[in-house]
Amino acid sequence: LWGKSTNFELDCKVPLLIYNPEYKDHPKRINDIVELIDIYPTLTDLCGLKPTHTLSGQSLRFLIENKTNWKNRAFSQFPRPYKAVNSYKNQTYMGYTVRTKNWRYTLWYNNATNHITARELYYMNGSKVEKENLSGKREYVDIENELQQMIEDYKNTHNK
Repeated sequence: LWGKSTNFELDCKVPLLIYNPEYKDHPKRINDIVELIDIYPTLTDLCGLKPTHTLSGQSLRFLIENKTNWKNRAFSQFPRPYKAVNSYKNQTYMGYTVRTKNWRYTLWYNNATNHITARELYYMNGSKVEKENLSGKREYVDIENELQQMIEDYKNTHNK
């Protein structure tokens, strides 16, 4: 996969390295889930700058310093068909994904009706690629409901 052009793991997951001289004697590896939108708030925080407006992401400083429980989830969204990437008028569907420690859940919404038309649930514990869509299986109903609520909250907050 290439170009960050899907809601799949291989497109959405990227390495992130942060260097700050304050931490040079205490390097660490963090496996928590963060979002690229967290980079700017982190840089302003580490540089001691005060943003002039509310930022969408969260500073990673507290995660780096082990001072807080982290959200440990990330969201992504991507339209369909693929040619709609550069033009909203060509979009017929929007896929919203939430990634948690063990799960990747995608809901596909019809743009005209705002109804969910497809669901994808993948167990990602240690996996680098999605292997089996578990959505609709009875034993995962509670997980799907929880993840769907996360997506709905994200969608309602970020797409006004």
